[in-house]
Amino acid sequence: MLSIFAIEDLYREKYGNMGTRYALIESGCFLQILQLLLLNEGIHCCPMGVIDDSYINAEEEALLHIIIN
Repeated sequence: MLSIFAIEDLYREKYGNMGTRYALIESGCFLQILQLLLLNEGIHCCPMGVIDDSYINAEEEALLHIIIN
């Protein structure tokens, strides 16, 4: 399992109100490329659509994506 987090304050400092959207776009692009690379190596993976993130103790970071094998 791979989890992608973003430190939202850093994105907001750089991009203002669009920071969260840009973090989602960048992480989504990263995961698409990662999935293609893994598939090329014969490793199948799938992004998770819904998760319970209450167990994550991250006050400054936002969970953006999770991908599982």
